[in-house]
Parts: sequence; structure tokens; C-alpha cells
Amino acid sequence: MLWRIDTQKGQAVEEATPAIETMKSISRRIRRLEKSCAAARAMLTARTEEPQKRLRIVYGLLWGTPDLEKSECKRTLNANGLLTEMVGMHGDPDGLADGELDRWITSFPVEELSFAG
Repeated sequence: MLWRIDTQKGQAVEEATPAIETMKSISRRIRRLEKSCAAARAMLTARTEEPQKRLRIVYGLLWGTPDLEKSECKRTLNANGLLTEMVGMHGDPDGLADGELDRWITSFPVEELSFAG
């Protein structure tokens, strides 16, 4: 910042320079971009945590003691907002505690698919 003394008022006055104005403009733009990115992250998180449409397919050896270490899961989010969860179970999922299967499935990352057209 540049300061100059206003001789009529007898006080220091802040003086803007082109470089300072450019930096202020850049700072404002960065803040807007950060807000925009934060909003996009929040929207993606909301879409994957509470999707409008969900298709969960559970397949595999659905008898015996459930073994999540041998099981597998793939989650994809389509451009139309459909969250597809393909769960290859090793054992009967009914043998899991309440919510354990959901917690295990949501621990997998969501691959976002887009359609080029």
C-alpha cells in the first residue's frame, strides 16, 4: 500500500496503484472460484450420500457367514443422477448387523460417469 499525507486534512491517505488494484481483482476472482468449487463439492457429496435414484444389485454366494473382506463393491454415478451399486457378496448379507452392509458399501468411492455426445 502506498500512503501519502493529505496536506489539507493533515492525515495519511491510502493511495491505490494499478498493481494493488490488479491484486485486489485477482483476490476477488480467487474467492469466487473457491466458493464455486466448494459448492460443486457439496453438490457431488449430496448426490452420492442421498441420491435421487439408486440401483443396488447384490449377487454372489448368498449363503453362509458373510465375509466382507472377500466381497467386492463398485459404485458409479451416471450423468442422469442414478447411483448404481454392484455388490459381489461372499456370504449371506442378512447375517450382518443393522446398517453394517450400508456402511461397508458407502466406504467405497463413487466413480462419476459422463456421456460424451
